[in-house]
Amino acid sequence: MAIRLMAADDRARVVEIHQGSFPGFFLSSLGPSFLSLLYDSIRTDTEGIALVHQDSKVDGFVAGVIDQPAFFRRMRRTRWWRFAFSAAGTVIRRPHILIRLIRSLKLAETSEKATAKACLLSIAVAKESQGQGIGRQLVSAFCLEMKRRNIPAFCLMTDRDQNEATNAFYLRLGFTLSRVLMTPEGRKMNEYLMLLPRKDDATSTPSYSEVSSSFQLL
Repeated sequence: MAIRLMAADDRARVVEIHQGSFPGFFLSSLGPSFLSLLYDSIRTDTEGIALVHQDSKVDGFVAGVIDQPAFFRRMRRTRWWRFAFSAAGTVIRRPHILIRLIRSLKLAETSEKATAKACLLSIAVAKESQGQGIGRQLVSAFCLEMKRRNIPAFCLMTDRDQNEATNAFYLRLGFTLSRVLMTPEGRKMNEYLMLLPRKDDATSTPSYSEVSSSFQLL
């Protein structure tokens, strides 16, 4: 088993895992093309971090950025038309989501209020591979990559209500609850913060494979 950088060929499997992990969520409803473009944007951005866990096939992934306001501004400036085109079919079928889609493409403004500029945007493990510690390994590898870039902290958001297992998972890994907020759609969200040691505080920098086997960061 290994954790490695996400490649272009992984996108279809990553989208499959995302949709299987988040059925009924807004991003999932925008369709595979939209999700593939989103993860490709993160994967190819100079400030993006996109990793996958692979055994016989990819069974989990994590993705985030080291400066989310700047990332969303770049994404909106350079790829807005591609995102709009990829979501066009969904908007035609469900025109009421147009306002929410436009708001999603303006995340640069809302992300300015986050506890940290760096952010873990998405993490998921295929249902058939859950319960094997893969999620923990992915978070560990993500922390390692943030630390390699000398990022002091990063945040993430997850639903507050009816999401006890996920919230407990992040608390066990050392995240602290930084704030609670409400989305315009009425979803109550928890924002968590992870503080990281400085790069020069560590005696050595483990590889992804070492993190997978020993969880040295957490």
